[in-house]
Amino acid sequence: MTYEDFYIVESLLLIIFFLLSTKVQAFFSSYIIKDYLKKKLKSYKNELKFINQKEKEIQIITRHWIRTLNIKLGWIKDFDKIIVNYVSSFAYTFFMFDTFRSSSKLNKTFTGHAGTVFSIDYSTFDDCQFICSGSYDKTVCVWDIDNNQIQSFDEHSSF
Repeated sequence: MTYEDFYIVESLLLIIFFLLSTKVQAFFSSYIIKDYLKKKLKSYKNELKFINQKEKEIQIITRHWIRTLNIKLGWIKDFDKIIVNYVSSFAYTFFMFDTFRSSSKLNKTFTGHAGTVFSIDYSTFDDCQFICSGSYDKTVCVWDIDNNQIQSFDEHSSF
């Protein structure tokens, strides 16, 4: 074998090696991309399952609230008012609506909290009607419905 033959064989081997390495690289690159895409698809499927689960939980909670409110409103025939907690980032108030009208009519507005209202309760005592509310501002307010007087209890320790 001559030097020229050796050079030709060596060149051919280098070309074959280059082509093979390119094919191997392409194969591994393709494999890595496919693996990445499979993982991403699995991740998206898991996120979709999570979102669907959360939607189902929200629907279950909403159905429970509706059922509970319907039961409570059905049992409490003597009340002609319902207290609705209305919270927004601009105004922390709650309203009493007349439930016997087709369109809700605002009867009274009670203000006094500086934070989000988390709890509201209605009570009667000695023929007086009261609304009690607890807020994120760590206050409990008690309103006399008939004369709109408010008593505020500040800095309770927990919610």
